[in-house]
Amino acid sequence: MAIPIFKTFGEACRYSGIIAPDYVPSFGESLRVGTEKHPRNKNGFLYGLADNAVFVANWEDWEGLKSVYSDKADRKFTPQELVSLKKAAQTLREEREKESAKVQWQVAIHAQEFIRTQCKSLDTARLHSYLLSKQIQPVPTILETTGEQFNQTLGRDVCQRLKEGRYLVIPLVQSFHGNEKVVSIQFIDEYGGKFFLKGGRTKGSYWLATNSLNPNKSKPLIVMAEGVATLLSVIQRQPFNGLAVAGMNCTNLEKVALSLHYQYPNLPMLILADNDKSGAGMKGAEKARKAVRHCFIKMPQFSAEDIEAFKSITSTDKEPTDWNDYYKIKSRRF
Repeated sequence: MAIPIFKTFGEACRYSGIIAPDYVPSFGESLRVGTEKHPRNKNGFLYGLADNAVFVANWEDWEGLKSVYSDKADRKFTPQELVSLKKAAQTLREEREKESAKVQWQVAIHAQEFIRTQCKSLDTARLHSYLLSKQIQPVPTILETTGEQFNQTLGRDVCQRLKEGRYLVIPLVQSFHGNEKVVSIQFIDEYGGKFFLKGGRTKGSYWLATNSLNPNKSKPLIVMAEGVATLLSVIQRQPFNGLAVAGMNCTNLEKVALSLHYQYPNLPMLILADNDKSGAGMKGAEKARKAVRHCFIKMPQFSAEDIEAFKSITSTDKEPTDWNDYYKIKSRRF
């Protein structure tokens, strides 16, 4: 794909979705800057070329968000520029990865300490409002804390989205040499507001809802969904022998599938895909299915009648997308 050329520096930066710095980098100079989506992450990349031109890119979409600032509409890269550009990009990419790894390690330590000192088992006698609204039951791997403890420990300015009250604490883990360690946390307030610890490791991280794997029983299985409510909606209605995990988003399903397949190479896997209009849920599930052996997908189907019923239940114009929505419709009808 040809890289578009813009006659103004600002236009090139806007096209690539990065925040333009106060000056244009000179020949051979490389810069990391914030992006429009993540201003503080410095995922934008600038490299000064000859004749005052600048290569502009965004690591959040390296293939699709490249551009060039130049007053020459037909400007081409010279062989030497391509070599220098590749070297500079690799150097900054390694620098960025080292910084990210350090932050992820620090977040993991904070997450583990927060769970140890500020969390308790979920009060099952007083069911959390989010679980009630989703028509699901608590499991031991969901903990709880309060907005007050969250603010005192992590800081009131960390997240403005969560409202005061009881927070569900969803520990996110990764497997290191066969041992699962907490690397981050998802918080859910009583109104459904959600928040992940900033800078935490996301790729390949998952919530282990249950592990009822019994080698002596038949048909062991790994069940995976995107979110907590979707996963529990199915496994609490259809008991099975095996592990149940939530990958937390559709783009993470492939990484989690690979991790679990490495740990349990002989277990088949069932992915509970979302049926969203964008197709992102199915796309993520398909990537996971192709990445490992013996992987299957199950996605809810909604009729026109189902869609209208869901809108009536929720008093919104939102259409159903996942298995939690499916069972809400089903429970209302029966």
